[in-house]
Amino acid sequence: MGLYHIMNLHKVLLASAALAVAVSAGAAPLDKQDEGDYVLLNVRQEPTPLQMRYLLRADGQWIMDSNTDNQGWQPVCRGDGSCRLQASREADVRQWRRLLPEQIRQYPLACINNVAFAFCRMSKPDNPKQRLYWWISLLEGQHHALGLNRIR
Repeated sequence: MGLYHIMNLHKVLLASAALAVAVSAGAAPLDKQDEGDYVLLNVRQEPTPLQMRYLLRADGQWIMDSNTDNQGWQPVCRGDGSCRLQASREADVRQWRRLLPEQIRQYPLACINNVAFAFCRMSKPDNPKQRLYWWISLLEGQHHALGLNRIR
């Protein structure tokens, strides 16, 4: 094997190692910048009538409200019981990552979840301020990922 091939192989190995470190390190936890109002998209990436509002309380607890068909915001998850949103385990995040489009699976992913769903943020490695959001259904072992569009 010539020096040129060894150098190219070395570059490929370094890039692979860097990607593995980025994926295994995960993303920074969700923060105040992730607060906002979102509309749930269907599998065709079209807006649905369901809107969600995620807020981070001063005590670090996430809460969520919903609004369907513009009927007004209703409290859903208030930080207690089985609806309590908490930082997701790394093993769960790795599993949910497989539900996302293949071309972005390597992007850093951070989530909060309860027994029914996860709210996740993905950011581009070369531009962490560019964020994508996902809602993942966790009911009855039928995990599905749907996109969220931030509306406010």
